[in-house]
Amino acid sequence: MKLDWLKNRHILFDIIVGTLIIIVIILLDIFIIKLKSNPAEDKYIKTEQAPGDESAKIPIAVSAGEKVFIPILNFHHIDKAPANLSNFNKGFFIEPDKFETILNDLIKNDYRPVFMSEIVQDLEAKRLPKEKIMAITFDDGNEDFYTKAWPILQNLKIKSNMYIMTGVRGKNWVTPEQIIELDKSGLVEIGSHTVWHPLSLWHV
Repeated sequence: MKLDWLKNRHILFDIIVGTLIIIVIILLDIFIIKLKSNPAEDKYIKTEQAPGDESAKIPIAVSAGEKVFIPILNFHHIDKAPANLSNFNKGFFIEPDKFETILNDLIKNDYRPVFMSEIVQDLEAKRLPKEKIMAITFDDGNEDFYTKAWPILQNLKIKSNMYIMTGVRGKNWVTPEQIIELDKSGLVEIGSHTVWHPLSLWHV
């Protein structure tokens, strides 16, 4: 009898624990559904419409816990991809005419490219920009930034950010003189992009 009592008590305990687990799972599902039903832009960004412009939404303020969407486009190579590259490595290339089309589309849609440091300043000050700002970034310090991307950016007077690997030199990379020229232009912000990483092996 004593063994039967202990066995029944064990079963009852298992039922209680199982029921609690089911309740927790149900509550988590309800919480996730509520999160998905509230679009991020409605929950986190306060906007106001410009008079007479139904499409324009201008950010006005940001409070603690709120989130802001600022697009950041990242590029590696502005050039035609060499035919002998793998499909993976070809994905790091975009041809100059397509790159210029992207920039013109951004301008037509009232986006203003800025330096990453400007975005950081806004974040630190907890303020939203008065314009539709975004950032254009380039990784690695490839030579085609200077020969292909820079003439287009310079012609359109668009700011960009270039992050250079400090441990590479020679063919296919921007030179110290070019880096100084870009920095002095006032249109390119230079930053560090590690010393070296394996994805650059195809350069060698």
